[in-house]
Amino acid sequence: MKRTTLLSAFTASVLLAGWPCLAVTLSLSSAHDVSALLMGDTARIDVTLGELGGEDELVVLEASALFDGAILGTPTAVAAGAIVPGSLAQPPDFATFAAPGQADASFVTFHVSPIEHIINTGVFYSFDVTAAQPGVGSVVLDGLTLHAELVDPQNPFLPIIANVTAGGPLDFYVPMYADTDTDKDVDYYDYVAVRDGFGTPAGATWAQGDSDRDGDVDVYDYLALKVNFGWADPPGQGQIPPAQGTVPEPATLSLLALGGLALIRRRPAGP
Repeated sequence: MKRTTLLSAFTASVLLAGWPCLAVTLSLSSAHDVSALLMGDTARIDVTLGELGGEDELVVLEASALFDGAILGTPTAVAAGAIVPGSLAQPPDFATFAAPGQADASFVTFHVSPIEHIINTGVFYSFDVTAAQPGVGSVVLDGLTLHAELVDPQNPFLPIIANVTAGGPLDFYVPMYADTDTDKDVDYYDYVAVRDGFGTPAGATWAQGDSDRDGDVDVYDYLALKVNFGWADPPGQGQIPPAQGTVPEPATLSLLALGGLALIRRRPAGP
C-alpha cells in the first residue's frame, strides 16, 4: 500500500516551472463519541478530503491511519467514501489494507475522463474500530504515506504532485473498568456510583457501575472497583477520598465485595 516517491508526500510541492503549489487536506472524524468508547463498542472513523481547488482533479490519493492496535484491534469494513468515483461498493481503482492498528486506502486511476477522477471534497474512506481493552490513545494520519497527484483538465496527461496536509489526531478513550463517569480515573465518585447501583439485577448501565456490561451491578463490578481504585490517566488526577473516611480504602473494598457476594447468594433462585 505504501507508495515510494522522491519527496515526502507530507512536504511535497510542485517543482515544474510555471505551476503553482497545489495542496489538499485530509482529516479524521467520527460520528461516535470516541472520547468514551466502552468495551465492545464499535465506532466508524472517516478520513475526509477537506480542501480541493475548484477545477482540480485528483488521479492519486493515498493515506494511512494509525492507532494502538492493542486497544482498538484490527479495523474492519474499510470502504471507499462518497467522493471515490464508481458505482461499485469497491471501485476498481480503489484498494484498502487493514492490520492491527492500521487502516490504509489508495485511489490510483489512469483514466483521463473527469468522471473517473476525484473532483469533490468529502469522505475519502471509512473504517470501523472496536474497543478491545481499556486505554487512551489517538488515531493519526501517517504523514510519510500521504500522497496526492492532480491533473489540470486542460492537460490530463501531466499529473502534478500536491502538498498533503494532515489534520490533527482523533483522540479516543476506552474507559478503565469501574471508571463510571469516564473521566479517566477511578476514584470516590466511581465508588459512590457502584455503591448506589449495587444489587441492580438487570438493565444496569456503565454509569451505574456495570463494569462487565452484563446488565447487573454485582460482586464482580465491586471487584473491578477494588482492583482499579486509584487508577488515573495521567496518574494522580483522581479525587482523594474525604478525610472523614466515607470512602473505603482499597483494602476495605475486599470486605465490601465479600458482603456483596453474600447478598448475591441470598438472592432467590429464578423461575
